[in-house]
Amino acid sequence: MQNVNEKRVFYGWVITSLVFLNLAMAYGAQYSFGVFFPSLIEEFGWNRQSLSGAFSLYTFMYSILGFFLGRLTDRLGPRRILIFGSICLGLGIALVSRVSAPWHLYIVYGLLASWA
Repeated sequence: MQNVNEKRVFYGWVITSLVFLNLAMAYGAQYSFGVFFPSLIEEFGWNRQSLSGAFSLYTFMYSILGFFLGRLTDRLGPRRILIFGSICLGLGIALVSRVSAPWHLYIVYGLLASWA
């Protein structure tokens, strides 16, 4: 017999928390780029155009993929899409630490991380 006074966590709050964390990471990756911009230029000696291009690609892909991922979410459900997007974002952010050329940043930040 189950105790009536026993409190369980509502599953909706778990999902809300996970979505909040995913969005915090996605928007953190997007809006903190300007903070790291001068440091990346100084560290790697890249020009502003190549570095800005990676952020532009990220923004473009993030916008375009919204249509595709929205339709895919309707078909497959939000759980699968959220898990896939979280993996892509985490992998993209982790791989940014390994870049050594501007085209690496285009691939891992502009293309991979934009799937969140």
